[in-house]
Amino acid sequence: MAAMAVECYIAVCFPLRHSQICTVQRMHAVIGLVWSMSVLSVLPDLFILLATEPLGFFHSRLYCYRDNVFHSAYSAAKRKQICIMNVTAGSSNVSMVYRPRDSFNAAVIKNVIVVALGITINYINGTLIHTFHKHQVLNANPRYILFIHLVINDMLQLTTAITLFVLTYTVHTINTSGCCVLLMVAIFTTQNTPFNLAWMATECYIAVCLPLHHAQLCTVTRTYILIGLIWTVSALTIFPDLFVLLATEPLHFFYSRVVCSRDFVFRGPVLIQKRNALSIVFLILVWLIVLYTYFRILFAAKSASTDFKKARNTILLHGFQLLLSMLTYLFPALNNSLLFLYFISPISYLNSIFVLYIIIQILPRLISPILYGVRDQTFRNYLKRWVPSDEDELIVWSRRQHDN
Repeated sequence: MAAMAVECYIAVCFPLRHSQICTVQRMHAVIGLVWSMSVLSVLPDLFILLATEPLGFFHSRLYCYRDNVFHSAYSAAKRKQICIMNVTAGSSNVSMVYRPRDSFNAAVIKNVIVVALGITINYINGTLIHTFHKHQVLNANPRYILFIHLVINDMLQLTTAITLFVLTYTVHTINTSGCCVLLMVAIFTTQNTPFNLAWMATECYIAVCLPLHHAQLCTVTRTYILIGLIWTVSALTIFPDLFVLLATEPLHFFYSRVVCSRDFVFRGPVLIQKRNALSIVFLILVWLIVLYTYFRILFAAKSASTDFKKARNTILLHGFQLLLSMLTYLFPALNNSLLFLYFISPISYLNSIFVLYIIIQILPRLISPILYGVRDQTFRNYLKRWVPSDEDELIVWSRRQHDN
């Protein structure tokens, strides 16, 4: 797929050089290179298997599954990440098994950074929620209802994710039943975020491109129904996993202690395949909605002779924030791309995974209140009434001086 994209890029951007660069011989060479890279990724596993397993193993019968055949420690480390940080759309928790684990100082620094960021973001979000509920103009507007739903959802998601992050450093394993509860909250809220952003983009598209129909289409009642639909879709993606878990696992499993990661709890191969398939479907669906609406808004702003530069910058900021949120779908691929660092420097690998966690898990929750709340003129005007300015502090100080 990557080679096809490069060929298409050359054909469109360098048409005069396409025939010289993309020859039949070179295409066959690229195909050979593709196969060579795939072979190099699996041949070491085969050689280790031949060198370590007795002859009787190759005459035995077993489930034809890669983990059952290539089960050496090296193959498992190469195939799976030693550090498991499951932050996908279906598994937004942060569960880590470090081998080796971080040093005490590194663990303290990472936990302090994460907790400090979480408290700061939740304080900002709490101020936005308080402002929203105090003003009828805001809580009767569908746009701000969707925004506050996003804020509340992010607060739940961030609190759950940070709780799991801290637990992996303090107790490492927790009760399976409690883990299921935390995972359900984390999965629900992470699934909700892209859907909420997609509907906010749709509402903005209707307001800009269909202004005469906005009052009929975007009502408060329909907005709350839409929020219920978002939660319903998220529930339909995770409840089947829960039902399969209840039907297949023995009772003592729910009283045991596990590393709180979706891969350790909802661990069936079918469930993993379902999660990956749904992630791809949701990724494509949300991006199609957002790209269509944002481009239509951009073209409408350009044709209306309004401040096109401002509209373009706003859309770019929204797109950047959405991109960060959608990276949760791509985290396994990003994690695997960094796996080579583990064999070079395990500490560098752990630090790289932590940076990814900050970028994917926390940064979008920091940008959302600033982008959709503080930058919004209407919301900012009401927010100023609850945030004391320098002039207000000067007046209070002058009054105290006068009283004294």
